[in-house]
Amino acid sequence: MLFRKILLNLLAACLVPIVLSLLSLPDLYNAVFHQQYEYYDFQIESLDRYLYLKYGQVFIPLLIISLIFFFFPFQLIKDIYRRDGNSEMLTFFRKWLLLTLIILASIVFFGSIFNIWWDPLYKNLVYIPFAAGFGLIFTTFFHYTLDRYQE
Repeated sequence: MLFRKILLNLLAACLVPIVLSLLSLPDLYNAVFHQQYEYYDFQIESLDRYLYLKYGQVFIPLLIISLIFFFFPFQLIKDIYRRDGNSEMLTFFRKWLLLTLIILASIVFFGSIFNIWWDPLYKNLVYIPFAAGFGLIFTTFFHYTLDRYQE
């Protein structure tokens, strides 16, 4: 059981950079099929350099950050609920809400470090639906792969 939990958390962490890069799929399409490498104002000559700059540099840091700050606390809180015998109270909606709140807490914490609060409030409200969508994707993943076998 522990091996399955570790393996599925690692798999989910590997999916995080892919899910976060879904918004840049049109740029990837232009790079692969039209050889238009648009990455800020850099002049990029080849597809492999473009893929490295766009996706390769952030893959490992996103994997580690998502494991430490999102999925580890999420699994820890779920295990505490299960150990106390309250696992029937942790429905899918509450799991989704829990992961969304963990993500929002991380955004607030890192936002105060990286000064994203200098922007007006209406520009920062985009993080709420982002966290809700991100939480929904991975709560669904964990619900159908890990939680159904444990209950």
